[in-house]
Amino acid sequence: VGQGIFISDIQEGSSAEKNGLEIGEMILSVNKETLIGVGYDKASQTLRRADGVIQLVLSNPKKKQDTDDNLGSTSANPSLPRTPDHQNLAAETPVKSVKPADPADCEIVPGTRTTIEVNSDNKNLGFHFVGGPNSFIPKGIVVNDIYKNCAVEKDNRLKIGDEIIEINGECIDKADNISTVVTLIKQKTAKTKMVVYRPDTVETLNVNAEVVHKAAKPFGFILRERQCGSGIYISEII
Repeated sequence: VGQGIFISDIQEGSSAEKNGLEIGEMILSVNKETLIGVGYDKASQTLRRADGVIQLVLSNPKKKQDTDDNLGSTSANPSLPRTPDHQNLAAETPVKSVKPADPADCEIVPGTRTTIEVNSDNKNLGFHFVGGPNSFIPKGIVVNDIYKNCAVEKDNRLKIGDEIIEINGECIDKADNISTVVTLIKQKTAKTKMVVYRPDTVETLNVNAEVVHKAAKPFGFILRERQCGSGIYISEII
């Protein structure tokens, strides 16, 4: 088949599985936009941009080989003539329409990027994050706390440890500084679309730190009690 973009994994219960896609199939085009000869990053961008009912043109090398084997045995049997339909069967490429999961209510699948849409109702999303530009998590932000009675809590899909890659089409790693990220989060819209990555496991690291403190002087940071779960965290450096 040559070089191309192949399906390497299919999540159980996903739209891809429900629509009959198979591991090993090569994606030739998405909504008539060819993927032949393009790299992984370009193909990923094309798939993420696709919305609504997506039309995929696929090639399945295994099915083609099975067909070739069957045609070989057919030609050896004169009682089964090789018709034009048989000749073209191996070259046929299946066209499948895949309806993606609805961002408004789809579950976040661990180990994959998931697009969700939160009904923010022109109010704050209501979560605290760590990371962002010039930090130890430059390509995204990680949910550190979820505030009570806010949009994200009512939506009930984001969890502590989830990484947010995009907000309303804006990539976090493209932001110039942390203030830009804060502006993206605080923008008040009726609905907020986010691309979220949930790791299979959330790793934690215990760190012992000594802080030199002078009497009658502030420590220089503000502590906040976590609203989602237990514990406290540094919410601001002053």
